[in-house]
Amino acid sequence: MGMMRFGTFFPELAETETREVHILEPVQDDGRLVFPVNNYGFEDLDRTERGCDCRRVMLNVYALKTLEHVATINHGFEKPDGEDSMFEQTFLDPLNKQSRWAGALLDAFKELLPPDEVYSARLVRHYQLFKSVVEDSAHPLHRLLLEPTGGAKSPLRGEGPTRPVMRSRFKKRKPRGHAWALPTVCAHCHLTSPHTLPFPPQGNPRHPRHPKEPAWAPFQ
Repeated sequence: MGMMRFGTFFPELAETETREVHILEPVQDDGRLVFPVNNYGFEDLDRTERGCDCRRVMLNVYALKTLEHVATINHGFEKPDGEDSMFEQTFLDPLNKQSRWAGALLDAFKELLPPDEVYSARLVRHYQLFKSVVEDSAHPLHRLLLEPTGGAKSPLRGEGPTRPVMRSRFKKRKPRGHAWALPTVCAHCHLTSPHTLPFPPQGNPRHPRHPKEPAWAPFQ
């Protein structure tokens, strides 16, 4: 299931309409810290599959002072009916990042945000705007779906996008004159060659071509 931030397509709108919860004092329950002091931003993401109208949204919750991803909430716009009873309307997504504060953040979201009709309507409007881009291949923002960086930076984190760029752990070795450039050693004089197979260039004083074949072997 591909997900992408609403702010990828509409960064200015996401920056002004992302909901935050401010915890001004530590919240404790029987001496146990439930909520540390911080500001928590709820950033909405939507599915990128064309033809999908699941009417659900994913919310990445960030601690804004420490720039940590502390919870991932899956929220449906309507309560599930009998055919969709396997899902609750709002729950912690088991496939995505959570933290020790995730349960308390879920409770805060259920108590404070969905009853707010303005915010609930905002999430639906964001969902519809996002889907209008996904479904219309001629939309000028549709090209961002194909960009590996996921578009604009997150207004919450001030760093790279939610969808990361995948980079190889191994650097590509530049070929040096031949198809492959493994270190080689002369099979007869045992001097390491700076050149590639099958032979070094003519006239190399350190590695004259030997009469026997094969003259060069991969370095082991």
